[in-house]
Amino acid sequence: MGFMNLAAGMAVVTAMSIGLEPVLAQVIAVDEFDGKTRSGFAQEGLGEWALIPKVNERDGILVTTHGNHFRALAVPVDAGTVWYALTLKTLQAIEGYATVSPAANNVSQFSEFGFNRGYGDSKGLWTNAPAVVKTNWPSTTLQTMLVRYDFDLQRWSGWAAEGAGEALLDPAGRLAAKPLFHDAPLAARSISHLYLSKNGSQVLELHRIGLARSPREALGLTKGTSKETVPGTVVAQPKMAKKLSASIEMLVGDETPLVQGDRISFFGDSVTWQGGYLDGVAKVVRDRRPDLNVEFFKRGINGGKSTDLRDGCNNLYGCTQKPLREVIKDDRSSVVVIYIGINDVWHQANGKGNSPEKYREALHSMIADAKQAKATVIVATPTLIGEKPRGKNDFDAKLDEYAAIALDVASQEGVTSCDLRAAFFREREAIRKDRPEGNVFTYDGVHMVEAGNDLIADEIAQALKRARAKRPE
Repeated sequence: MGFMNLAAGMAVVTAMSIGLEPVLAQVIAVDEFDGKTRSGFAQEGLGEWALIPKVNERDGILVTTHGNHFRALAVPVDAGTVWYALTLKTLQAIEGYATVSPAANNVSQFSEFGFNRGYGDSKGLWTNAPAVVKTNWPSTTLQTMLVRYDFDLQRWSGWAAEGAGEALLDPAGRLAAKPLFHDAPLAARSISHLYLSKNGSQVLELHRIGLARSPREALGLTKGTSKETVPGTVVAQPKMAKKLSASIEMLVGDETPLVQGDRISFFGDSVTWQGGYLDGVAKVVRDRRPDLNVEFFKRGINGGKSTDLRDGCNNLYGCTQKPLREVIKDDRSSVVVIYIGINDVWHQANGKGNSPEKYREALHSMIADAKQAKATVIVATPTLIGEKPRGKNDFDAKLDEYAAIALDVASQEGVTSCDLRAAFFREREAIRKDRPEGNVFTYDGVHMVEAGNDLIADEIAQALKRARAKRPE
């Protein structure tokens, strides 16, 4: 199933003195945004974050109102215990989101750290811990979040405090606060990037970020010790080559359903907007089958519903997109994948969702537009809002209804369906005995981690094979 699985590897620092054993770096990465205390990142300065519009550093604080950028670590970490500390606030009560989250790649984070009004208020929060866990303070209060990742045990725990985090440790450097969550299942096997995500007009102040092998180093509370990494040369053990799943091997093999010059447009919500399932496949196809000259287009709308795809949107959670029929024309799409429905259901809680009738109507309309352009069409069912056993999640009944609508519309229109919802529950139940609780495919019950992106990629690859064989299901 997983086309992006990697063998475990560990970054070490080799001591320069002959005869010393290799030791783990105490500080993996740190930035205090003063232009001086900064190390452990792949690029100088702010790296990829320097591309954020209007971002700037002043008085030891990173200030921004925007952000959708990943910043790479010099060496990923994927073994032992790692501590991550984040100190931040907003100048106004958050209306959208402002998060700085660890990620296992440069396409999606595996949790959220920061503020997100979508979860009901402006308090600080984590997701996938195993659910949304909040601090006691609103976004306008300076606060520090501290987490411990145990990669070998695949567990994590979290703490929070007002201010720069001094209250989290006693004078000896031991944890002095109770965890807000403890030993929750961890939905990632490495950290290679930090992802700054921000929308709305509220000003985010990021005071400090730190990744280290101890909480004191992560928080920057060392007294009389260097905040830099242990002296030495950073080297990483070589990783094994990525193993592709059977479905992705099929996609780039001799019997590929792809044809010369394919232009494939993926329409969806924030899962497609993040693009984890798409970016990985696109890279594999470009690397393995450059002869096909296939183009992939990511047309996800953050927070989007079926009607937003059909009609277009203007600055919806930071996204602006033309109506689907115009995007297809611009992309010159030969294949159109429509994977939508989560927000049609989820947003009913605040009165902004779509009724079953509107959802059905929007799907019919979008398929008609794609057919008019003579594109091959694949309709995928909405996936998850929660990873409990089927029927135990709050929105399961509604999602089952909307998934059935998607399958029915695809059948009526004679196009290929891809039942992602069924695939997720099938795979989740297959490992329920080993992982009875917590999230496996998502970091918050909705948005995908690597395993979820892999499953979507596999299922859509098989759907494309069926579509090109002209066997709609």
